[in-house]
Amino acid sequence: MQNITFMKFLSTLLLFFIFAVPSLAAEYSVGVSPPFIDLGTVGKGSSNLVKFYIVTVSPDPLTVRLSSEPGNTEYLKAKGLNHLLSNFSMESAHSWVTFFSNPVELLPTDTNVGFGIKGAREIKFLLSIPSNAEPGYRLISIRPTPLVSPSDSGTVGAQIVAVSPIHILLNVEGEPKSEGRILDVIYNDGKIETFFKNTGTVSIIAGATHRVHDSQDNTLEALSSRDFIQPAELKKMGAPLQLETGYYTVETTVDYSSGSAALNSTIAVKESSYVEVKQEAEIFSAWVYIAIVAIVIISFALFRWVV
Repeated sequence: MQNITFMKFLSTLLLFFIFAVPSLAAEYSVGVSPPFIDLGTVGKGSSNLVKFYIVTVSPDPLTVRLSSEPGNTEYLKAKGLNHLLSNFSMESAHSWVTFFSNPVELLPTDTNVGFGIKGAREIKFLLSIPSNAEPGYRLISIRPTPLVSPSDSGTVGAQIVAVSPIHILLNVEGEPKSEGRILDVIYNDGKIETFFKNTGTVSIIAGATHRVHDSQDNTLEALSSRDFIQPAELKKMGAPLQLETGYYTVETTVDYSSGSAALNSTIAVKESSYVEVKQEAEIFSAWVYIAIVAIVIISFALFRWVV
């Protein structure tokens, strides 16, 4: 009988949590409007005022922190703007953003706003373009994040909902050119090293891929890390790969955001002669020492004989 009563108590308690806990949950979520802004072409050294709205379905006041981040070029591909990548600069632009107020208070507004929106606020920030900025397109992301106060942190089920940022597209005036050239490929100390030069006018992010063929027609692959390369900069990219002594043909491709460069070459991997050279140097040094001592002794003997 006691067991039946205890099971009823557990069942009642479980039903209470199933139906009561959701009613206690507090969801802190915000959104942006519009989600995408195209500023068009902007001048070097210019200051530009940008405006958008953050909105929320929460009936309670919210504190929202704003952060600027580098935009992801995958967003442009998703929007069908792949053609912009050939004129895109990987130079960071998110530091050009200055918020007039941060964090900001998002207060409840007239419920007639619609779409379940309980609060909305216009956000303004200043976008300052440096006078020495590279030409070409940039993508900046502005992310609003609701902040939970200490009093709210104890609320059952309280959570911050991830929000997609607003994306700001701009095109800095000038003639952007995204391209590069492989100057040389060598093998050195367990790595295939690629010497790649950015011959364009915008910064790029590039990485090297090597397909290595030996005399038995076996194929190996080596990848380098992706590097940030400024205009006119020569970068050495190393791809780890252990190779035995011999000759190899190498197909090298360097990929960057708007294209690629290729080079076919032959590399020779030789045995290290460091030990032999060191031993020969030690033997040579010993003979030089002996010769010097002998010359000193003979010179001293001749001096005594003459005297």
